[in-house]
Amino acid sequence: MKQTSYWARINDGWIKDPDTNITLNALDEKVHTLTGASELNVRENAGTSYTSLGKLKKGDQVPVTKLEIVKDSGTRTLTVWGRVETSDGIVGYCDLSYMSEGALYEKKEEPTTPTTPSAPTIGSTGNTGDGGFVNNKGGYKYTGKVINTESLNVRVTASTGAKKATTLKKGANLVIYETKISEDMAWGRCDAGWVYLYYVDLTPASGSAIDARVVYNDNTIIYTDNAASSVAGTYSRMSVIDIYEYVGDMARTDLGWVSTGNLL
Repeated sequence: MKQTSYWARINDGWIKDPDTNITLNALDEKVHTLTGASELNVRENAGTSYTSLGKLKKGDQVPVTKLEIVKDSGTRTLTVWGRVETSDGIVGYCDLSYMSEGALYEKKEEPTTPTTPSAPTIGSTGNTGDGGFVNNKGGYKYTGKVINTESLNVRVTASTGAKKATTLKKGANLVIYETKISEDMAWGRCDAGWVYLYYVDLTPASGSAIDARVVYNDNTIIYTDNAASSVAGTYSRMSVIDIYEYVGDMARTDLGWVSTGNLL
């Protein structure tokens, strides 16, 4: 009788039965992009035997919040699956061997005509009155537009597990009154509730700032100048920062200069 053993190589050697002896933490690079297939099933649990809840299409980008190792006795292989949430609210697992780490997204400069948005209309998100509505009288920090997804969930609280208040379509305008970090994700509060800011292109509503970005890497170094001569401090992951000018691949913030490679 033959018995198959599964081993995984780590920095210091090999571990037997990694699916039971290793616990993986979600990668620091949370967002993954489907690149290795035209479509990929999102399943109710980690493994091909579980029911498909929906599909991702090539180029779709999703946040990964949990990792699982799956052992396939048929092919005698180990695969890593990630817990994801799609833009239309499906929460399930995908085989990460078909996905690439990172958003694979480059922010494009779009010509705009400066306008003064009207608070009662620009923040209108089609809320149905099913919870999550916040009636602020102006005072918003950012205007924004939905990007990177065909529809964006607006939730009652800043959590992927919170009740969905409504959805916003790609290109929809909104205003953001405050930002916060929850579940290691950057969230913004709009009129109808909370949205994940990866899907929102932010513009500061007032002052001399020309842009606003989300810090994507933990302990992003702040430099004293755009030549990175010396360190002035660090930003934590998912901080929302105002940008006052760009010089090459460096951006000037309230506290100093940062590399745009660390920003969404």
